[in-house]
Amino acid sequence: MLAVLVFVPKTLVTTRMLRFASRGGFSSFAQTFSELPSCGRISGSVRGMATKRAGGSTKNGRDSPGQRLGLKKSGGQEVIPGNIIVRQRGFEFHPGPNVGAGRDYTLYSLVHGHVKFQRNNHTKRRTISVVPIEEKVPSPLPKTHSILQPSSSSAGSSRAPS
Repeated sequence: MLAVLVFVPKTLVTTRMLRFASRGGFSSFAQTFSELPSCGRISGSVRGMATKRAGGSTKNGRDSPGQRLGLKKSGGQEVIPGNIIVRQRGFEFHPGPNVGAGRDYTLYSLVHGHVKFQRNNHTKRRTISVVPIEEKVPSPLPKTHSILQPSSSSAGSSRAPS
């Protein structure tokens, strides 16, 4: 059957109506349009029925990666200048001797040494300090060492060329 849309004053013959008529819903398709069931005024083009229900919107579905905050070096661990000891938001740990603080409250070592955690019981403040390592400078070899002194057997025995 040929589907034709016919505009009738205040009534629109839709594909639904045509399907109804093709199944024998009307005794004859030549009946007057005034006898057709009214579907109200429809503006715009005619759309077919939805084959899938519309999904609702959601406010979830976003996430951000972690900021990797926390202790990076533990107590007694060796650090060099510039090593980050703690990354934090606000001063959960305060800088002590030989420890610097960045703009984002990151604590870092200023010297080569070992990390030390302390707690002040009066102020309830936790501080982190770095105890410097004593640099051991190698002492010069003693003068009695055999490498520095020439051996006595080779010193007096100089042979003349023959």
